[in-house]
Amino acid sequence: MFNLGQLYGFTSKNNDELQVLQEALDEVRGDFLHASTLQLQVYLSTILTIMGKMHVSQYSSQIANVASGDKGKCTVAIALCEEALSILRTHLQYGMAAQTLTVLASAHSNFDMFDEARSTLKEALDLSCRYNGKESTEVAVCHQRMAFICQEQAEAIRKQVDMHLEYMLINSMRHYHSRGSRVLVEGLQKNQQYKGIEGVVVKMDALRLCVRLDTLDNKELMLKPENVCPLFPTALKLQELL
Repeated sequence: MFNLGQLYGFTSKNNDELQVLQEALDEVRGDFLHASTLQLQVYLSTILTIMGKMHVSQYSSQIANVASGDKGKCTVAIALCEEALSILRTHLQYGMAAQTLTVLASAHSNFDMFDEARSTLKEALDLSCRYNGKESTEVAVCHQRMAFICQEQAEAIRKQVDMHLEYMLINSMRHYHSRGSRVLVEGLQKNQQYKGIEGVVVKMDALRLCVRLDTLDNKELMLKPENVCPLFPTALKLQELL
């Protein structure tokens, strides 16, 4: 039954494979009622690891095709891998544990738990070096996965910084500008003919202000906050000063 599950995996029938693996898992757990041998324990941990890998793979496929995925699959993957690791560590099967740790690291990174993912992968790397050699395929996979996780973490940090800057900018605009407030245009790189002209704020969006200039044609420009200087403090600014 376990080999049949792997066969389904090769043909990309993930749900069928998981069903077969679940049946194999139930069968192995049933055998524990009669006897629990080392071979049976290792067999169980192998099934658990492959099932965890399948859940992570399904989640990765979901987010590749749509904007979001079912994070419950990663939760299941973590539980399966942790059970497998408990068995492997108990029986000192550290070489196999390295593979399970790699799957667990992937599940952690899908939850943006990057520190846990790197720590888990570091343990997998140390075990792979010890039992497979520093120039083995297993070690190369760990290095590749570590680089990918670090890249994901850097991108997540970059997004947080951008969100913070946007929040600060939006709140700064609301604090120092409001509809109807008088401003002076300054610091333009383009349309420099409008530098030094006064105007009034007529509307605001998330990151820019629409200013109607004191010109004959009542020219309106969409300007960044750094390109306008308030001539009179807004009610919010007066409240802050007070």
